[in-house]
Amino acid sequence: FGHAGVADQLAPAEPFNMRRSQETASDDIDGSDMQVCRACRLPLGQVGYVADDGVDVFMHGECKAEALVHRVREEEQARLQKEAAQNRERRAQYGIGWNVDFIPRNVELAAKLGCSLKAGEMCCVVLDSKSKTLSLAPTSDPAAAVNLEYLSLAIRVRRQEGREPLFSLDPVVNASEELKAGWQVKRFEPSWLAGTSLGEVMFQADYHLKELSMGACEQPVVGMTSCFDRAGQDEEWSAREWFVVRRAEVQLSQDSVLIPRVKMAVEAREQIQGDDGLEDAPITRPDHPLVKYAEDFSKYFDLIAERRSVFHNLREVAKAAVLAKFLIEGEIRLDESWLHTAGQTVDPGCSEIPQLWAERCHSQIQVSDGRIKDWERGIGSRMHSVYGGVQMGLERFPLQEIVVAPSRISRSDMQQPRAPGFDLSRSLIQMLAAGMPSPQGVDLNLDTFNLSAPAEVSLPRQQDFFAAGLAFWQLAEHADFFADLYNPYLSDRRDEEGLFIPPDSGRGHLEKLRKLMGDERLVSDSRKQLFLSKAFAADSAGPVFPSSWTSSVEGQKAASGDAAPVARQLLRAQGADEAVPSLDRVMKASAPSFDRRTEDGCRFRIYRVGGYEVRTTQPHGCKETTDVVFCRQAVKHVSEATSESSCLLDERIVKVLEYVEALDALAGQCAHRSAISHQFYIVAQTESGVTIVVEPTKEGALLWTESPSGLEARSLIAKVTRAAECRDLHISVTDIKQYHDEAMCGQSGDGGRPEAWRRYARGLFELVAPARDESA
Repeated sequence: FGHAGVADQLAPAEPFNMRRSQETASDDIDGSDMQVCRACRLPLGQVGYVADDGVDVFMHGECKAEALVHRVREEEQARLQKEAAQNRERRAQYGIGWNVDFIPRNVELAAKLGCSLKAGEMCCVVLDSKSKTLSLAPTSDPAAAVNLEYLSLAIRVRRQEGREPLFSLDPVVNASEELKAGWQVKRFEPSWLAGTSLGEVMFQADYHLKELSMGACEQPVVGMTSCFDRAGQDEEWSAREWFVVRRAEVQLSQDSVLIPRVKMAVEAREQIQGDDGLEDAPITRPDHPLVKYAEDFSKYFDLIAERRSVFHNLREVAKAAVLAKFLIEGEIRLDESWLHTAGQTVDPGCSEIPQLWAERCHSQIQVSDGRIKDWERGIGSRMHSVYGGVQMGLERFPLQEIVVAPSRISRSDMQQPRAPGFDLSRSLIQMLAAGMPSPQGVDLNLDTFNLSAPAEVSLPRQQDFFAAGLAFWQLAEHADFFADLYNPYLSDRRDEEGLFIPPDSGRGHLEKLRKLMGDERLVSDSRKQLFLSKAFAADSAGPVFPSSWTSSVEGQKAASGDAAPVARQLLRAQGADEAVPSLDRVMKASAPSFDRRTEDGCRFRIYRVGGYEVRTTQPHGCKETTDVVFCRQAVKHVSEATSESSCLLDERIVKVLEYVEALDALAGQCAHRSAISHQFYIVAQTESGVTIVVEPTKEGALLWTESPSGLEARSLIAKVTRAAECRDLHISVTDIKQYHDEAMCGQSGDGGRPEAWRRYARGLFELVAPARDESA
């Protein structure tokens, strides 16, 4: 999939044969008369590509590829910025995106039901089991807190429809019964939920889930990967994912407060085209990208619900639906005011909305033997369709059994008075450090719950609860656990301010959060370990880092063996305490060459100062620290002469290449060559993989070495000036060895002179591939 005309504009032309122009140039190939590359200023040899800034200006294939990669990356960045701006406009136009203003306030609704609440105070439902009536009371227990508008709407749906609320995003089908690509329609059951606070929560939560699934925004958990990052480049599929309730129950505290408990998850199914449109595939493979994402989201749901306001409110909606089912099926006497406490509905907006995730760019440029090959560029657009919604499935749970919590006091007006603001870090944080066991999750398929006959269970004794609203944030600033839990790069819960409901302070819930956050720390540690190693590559960070760190435009230089990027092979680790003392001062005045941020706000930077490469990290809220310093080493390009051949003399030669390398880019080991800026060398490859290198020395000789160390790194830096394939010409090691010995006898120590090298190289290429030289 490509943008019209872009690939044609960027695709390199056929390489220009520069042989004739080189032959008419001076025999002195020190670069003064020879045409040089526009980018690296090294001699071009016999193959060149036209540069962007002139018809008579040429570049090496490697340099042309680098220029193409840079240009495509700039265009891709501009495309993404334009797409982001368009998405912001469409989000505003279609009302897409969660806002804390959607959260209903309890104070006015509680007053209608005879309960006086202070601003920011939570509310709970109290059951009189004798009269089967309800009342409201203030509470400090987050587990007992309910949103009265959500509950009122859920009761109304249960009484009128006999089920819980439902929402889904469905494909749009036009008059010809064809799918309208890129658009989805909102479906509420019952339909009057459109425009209500409860309906808005379900819509926004479902849409945000799909954005996260498709990688349209940052993940709420460190290390989570989207479907796009899991799927193959050419893989196309349609699927649906939806929120479900895995387990549910209603508890009754010692002071008769009803406590709805839910465990939510996400499920996914692949879809195929059937006779009546899209339908579930008979079997969805377990490694399907959306299934794997749903599994991860379910695993971390409690952590995500604490961090993202929209998912926290979806859980509150599920709690309200569970409580509504219990009240209706338990034949609790409800005053009509319970059905009419919800606020006024608002304009639901457009029923059809666009999907704001679609395109991913992928480009690849391959360079082999100095020539650009396999130029590919594509835009993967709208290949993955995701539908689904909120289908709690509460009918599975016959809520007719109440779990009694005999030691829990939830009502604020019945708890022992205490000084405002208890110490978070003492009792609760110590409990987290002790590793208290956590309970199993709660499945919210409420139709399988029987909530009529109380069943006693042993629960923890009465405990302190976290302060709600703004008071919580004043205390949480002093606890590292909550600083990590509500990291502003991962969480938007601070925006709720006075509406904030703190986490359940039960041991099981906090211990589960602690364990899930422990998984995040393992990911963070592995990221830092990789970043501080030689294996880290700035353009290809790998799957452990966010996918945005890995460029969608790849430039690859083909090489034999396992060729790692040369920068990694030219670094020597040096501890931060051994770094040059002036580095810190120089770093402060320098801009980093690499500066990226992970989803949790941790910044990773690379500074290149002289011959040093400094790598630093800076977690959110911390100072930048220098963790490791690498010293760039010169490539040891001159090896000791080989006394005995390591390959058979009758072994066949398959390829011969001539390279040119810049000497000024090397370190002090090459200081004796500072009189010239470059040098040539030849590499011959045998069919068994042995490499033979011939190059001039400072003494004027031509050095023959076999499989020298560091050749891979050296050749990745150098540029190919000539290449010849000779696999089918039966040229052996003996043939080129004989030519080399004869050339050495006739040169009398002048093999290092440019004109002598040119004669040697031309003669060798005429030997190995007469009339077959690829660059001819």
